[in-house]
Amino acid sequence: GITIMRYVTVYDDIRIKKVITISSPLKGTYIAHLFPETSEVYKGLSYDNNISKEIIAAKNKLTIPIYHIVPMWDNVIIPVDSAKYDETPNDNIYYYNGTKYSHVGIGCNPDVAKAIIKWL
Repeated sequence: GITIMRYVTVYDDIRIKKVITISSPLKGTYIAHLFPETSEVYKGLSYDNNISKEIIAAKNKLTIPIYHIVPMWDNVIIPVDSAKYDETPNDNIYYYNGTKYSHVGIGCNPDVAKAIIKWL
């Protein structure tokens, strides 16, 4: 999610018509604070890091719709509100309430897949 958001905010690629992020730490994650401050994980994924700030500032220039799958529980994304932008319309957000799927497996959930299919 971070990679595609950075791409679409830097490049004007007309091939991309919409973006769907799935449990992506768009604003960073507190877990990255467990790493040394000099590590790439800390620099790139810590909550409210510079990359996230750049993406958030540049997303206002986007003309394509952004959709988010936001888990209410996730064993990696802390806090869960990191997985969405505050200004995203409610119709473009699917809140996943289950705990059966891990961060990596959330895209395998049938309800999540239905939300993605609806947006496609």
